[in-house]
Amino acid sequence: MVDITVVGHGQARELVEPPTGDIAAPARPALSADLLTVDEVARALGRPVRAGDSMALGGVLGGAQFLSADRGKPLLLVQALTGTPARWAWRANSRGQALPGIGDGAYASGDRAALRVGETTVVFTLMGEARDRQAYLPWLAAQCAARLAAHHS
Repeated sequence: MVDITVVGHGQARELVEPPTGDIAAPARPALSADLLTVDEVARALGRPVRAGDSMALGGVLGGAQFLSADRGKPLLLVQALTGTPARWAWRANSRGQALPGIGDGAYASGDRAALRVGETTVVFTLMGEARDRQAYLPWLAAQCAARLAAHHS
């Protein structure tokens, strides 16, 4: 059992990080499932893949999942974020091995890599049978960063 005692009311009248207003923004091309092609992912993962469901949340979150072509098992999740969620994702994932020359910054750590271009953060997560392809995360990140840079210019 847990007891909670209120010893005083907080004085804060706003969030520590106020919303930036980008939640209602229209979806940006940089947050679409077009960050990587099926062919690029198949080449990096060394096996045939197909695109799974893409996701979009009001211009703040977008991405795609790539599945094994034969069994439909998840192999790679690509998440792209902007605004406050992007800053949180960058703080959580900007550690491990630095990947110089990719975007405005990139890191790889285990089954995960992250990159930043402008205000966009992209996180790659290898899953299932693809976890042995960590060596190819920098290449995937470079492909994605180049595509994002083209959208930002």
